[in-house]
Amino acid sequence: MDYPDSVTEISDDMFGGGYKNTDEVLIGSAGSAADRYVKRHSDTKRFCTPDQMILEKGNVSIVKLVGSEWDYSMEQLSILYAPDSVDTTNVEWLSSNDEIASVSTYGAVTAQKQGSAVITAKCGELTADCIVTVSYKAEGFYYTELSDGTLEITGCYDQNESEEIQIPEAINGQKVTVIGENAFPRLSQDVTIPSTVTTIKKNAFEAYNWYHLQITIPESVKTIEENAVLVDDKVYHTVYKFYGLKGSVAEKYAEKYTDIIEFIEDKVVIAGDALYKVENEEYNVQGMLSVGEKSELSVSHLPMNVDKTKDKITWKVSDSKNISIEYSEDSFEDAMTVKVKGLKKTDIPVTLTCTVGTQSVTIPFEIYDNTVYKNGEYIYTENNDGTINITGYTGEDANLSIPDKIEGKTVVSLQGFADNDDIQSVTIPRTVTEIQYYAFKNCVNLANVTFETSSQLKNIGKYAFEASGLKNITIPNSVSEIGAQAFGNCSRLENVTLSKKLKGIEYEVFYKCVSLKSITIPENVTYIAEEAFCESGLTTIIIPKNVESIGYYAFRNSEQLKKVVIKNKAVYIGKAAFMYCAIESLTLEGTDNQITGNRYAFSNNKKLVSSSIGVK
Repeated sequence: MDYPDSVTEISDDMFGGGYKNTDEVLIGSAGSAADRYVKRHSDTKRFCTPDQMILEKGNVSIVKLVGSEWDYSMEQLSILYAPDSVDTTNVEWLSSNDEIASVSTYGAVTAQKQGSAVITAKCGELTADCIVTVSYKAEGFYYTELSDGTLEITGCYDQNESEEIQIPEAINGQKVTVIGENAFPRLSQDVTIPSTVTTIKKNAFEAYNWYHLQITIPESVKTIEENAVLVDDKVYHTVYKFYGLKGSVAEKYAEKYTDIIEFIEDKVVIAGDALYKVENEEYNVQGMLSVGEKSELSVSHLPMNVDKTKDKITWKVSDSKNISIEYSEDSFEDAMTVKVKGLKKTDIPVTLTCTVGTQSVTIPFEIYDNTVYKNGEYIYTENNDGTINITGYTGEDANLSIPDKIEGKTVVSLQGFADNDDIQSVTIPRTVTEIQYYAFKNCVNLANVTFETSSQLKNIGKYAFEASGLKNITIPNSVSEIGAQAFGNCSRLENVTLSKKLKGIEYEVFYKCVSLKSITIPENVTYIAEEAFCESGLTTIIIPKNVESIGYYAFRNSEQLKKVVIKNKAVYIGKAAFMYCAIESLTLEGTDNQITGNRYAFSNNKKLVSSSIGVK
């Protein structure tokens, strides 16, 4: 584009934003407006004076297909501009290194091997250059050769149809040791990294869309650079699952980014609707089936050392009188799924063992009698130990006092009070250890919940009081877990006292609690999960010293939140955690004035005028 000297200035937004065309050329006199503009924008524009010659492209990257007789690793160069006096039909083409990139008499560049070369077009006394960079591709991956002869993966191709990307140990006999920068952008598939890789560079993986991605990382990986895994800016619910060995670099890295990474030990993992997590030294999941109930389990993760062509999968139960299993051994894939059925009530759990090659996982199963009983206004089931689970209520009491026993048997679990418009207050007996999911959901007139002295309550399930009319609740100190969204959308909730034993604030627990002005987070809490207080009415929040991570959107759109105090200088703050609040005072207690986190964590706080904190 030719700019005469009469043009005295070119504004920075002349060519719009976002699009970078590094081949676009501005032509003008030295020192002209065009020259000054290009000096400010040399990363996106090129400059040429009227008496110079310039090629259509200033930089070219060519990927050479290795190991194939059909190699179209070529690029055609041509002259974009030359003075009218120059004969551009008679061009001499030269390469600074024919071993890297050769050029034909008509300007066709052919990639030879990895590296950089300068291609020069010569017309009489005028010359113009193009820098050519050559890299490789083969077996579905782009790569470069390192100085020690090993390879760095820089991207992949033809992988869209596969459910999982398996990076090879070697390509054409050369070991893969590094996953390079921006190698896997817009990632929507699981990835298995081979045991030859030692380094994962920054920005290597970027999750795209609403995928929950698994990345299997071997013990050989000794370096994972900062921001090696990213989440697309438009995505807020992506979670990476890192599979690796305990104590490995992968586990340590995952601990720094708990809002987007969950670390899972690399071993046989079984999944299914009949399984639930438990905290046990021996087991981390347990199964439960009623008599006659059928369910399907499957191997959801295989350890990286499993060989599907040689190893076998077997399933066994400790007592076939209580539980039956059915699976096919026709192929490795078929054997990954098993059908289970509860046959007879158990007094002690039976075990189901899955063996894959040399590794095994054992799951205890409880088979219970699912007979439903009714006593007055209460519907209930009986546990194997003789205790009672209340599963329904048909009464119309406004002030409900739940009994601690039914027919002489102790009540330990509550469920089935949801959508009851009559209940205004409820007293929960000390014997109850668990309030199940949905227990009091949508009880719109339920304003107060009282727990008897010496309550044994341990767990409040997901959605337990969601969208209820709660105004006040004091949670017993025996409670260690409150499930996701347990008090979400409780718009009238004004006062909450949390248990001192609480370990974490889960996902959306107090979402849209617009009347909740303040809350004291217990000292034992180590994390605040995603959207925990999103759109709440909080005005002040003090994050105690043991909190290590604050999830994305944790306090987002809490438009009355003016003061934030963070007592742990090592806390990690997730994306948009405090976005769109009204923060005026932001303080980090401790000697370090920096914390790690997403750079948008505190964005759009227009009233933020005083701060002793920085986010890096």
